[in-house]
Amino acid sequence: ITDFAEGRYITVSWIAFAGALSAMGAFWRSRECLFASLPFWTAALIRLYFFEGTPVGYVLLFNARFFIFILAACFLGAAYIIRRKEPPGPYMIGFAVAAMVTIIIGSLKENHSFVGDRHYRNLGYSYVLSFYGAIFFALGIVIKNKMLRISGIVLAGLVILKFYLHDIWTMSKLVKIIAGFTLGIAMVA
Repeated sequence: ITDFAEGRYITVSWIAFAGALSAMGAFWRSRECLFASLPFWTAALIRLYFFEGTPVGYVLLFNARFFIFILAACFLGAAYIIRRKEPPGPYMIGFAVAAMVTIIIGSLKENHSFVGDRHYRNLGYSYVLSFYGAIFFALGIVIKNKMLRISGIVLAGLVILKFYLHDIWTMSKLVKIIAGFTLGIAMVA
């Protein structure tokens, strides 16, 4: 793969290879195949998280980098979804958590690239975490999935902790008011 590809194509090919291995392992109920995919997933996700820069001609959410994050999250989630009828083992839960973390990190990177002012960027991080917390919690209720509900509650807790431990001390006055107001509305909702 590395002989024929470069740049983003290497990342996509590593993700596709690791995703195919993990999906086959989940489909055939082969722990060996799932464990064999882990080093490939590790390499692909490290490359994706730390070495994929902002694309040229950047458009929020409609760019190659965010597409790769979505692709990775779909492949990671596929391994979990294929085995959803059975009680999930810790390694299958790991794939689901990795899928959620990947899409959240991708969205946080989008926020970082799109928002120039550091105060509004910090507020955007809170909104991204709140959005995914609400989505995961609502999905968990609708499809009766305990892990999604817990993930939504954990993300909401992170937003509250972030607000009280970091945002109050570092944000400008206007951004504090906006953050506090929206956090209050979200908590009531």
